Amino acid sequence: MIIVLVSSLAAVVAFAGWLSVRQFAEQGKHAGAGVGALTVQQLLAQIDAEDARWQASVARAGDEGRSARRLGDAAAAAR
Repeated sequence: MIIVLVSSLAAVVAFAGWLSVRQFAEQGKHAGAGVGALTVQQLLAQIDAEDARWQASVARAGDEGRSARRLGDAAAAAR
């Protein structure tokens, strides 16, 4: 009975280990350091550029909204 229990436990541990390796083996890999790999500085510069573009689009949308409200107010006042 003990032999069956120990062998069953070993099979379960081996199966759990196989699943773990299969699931998590790809995590933690990176693109490498070869030609074309991005540096941290390049990634931060890209984030800053995207943030600046987003802020500019929000500012433009706000200006357009104010202009539309002014036009609507002027049209309502003309009636």
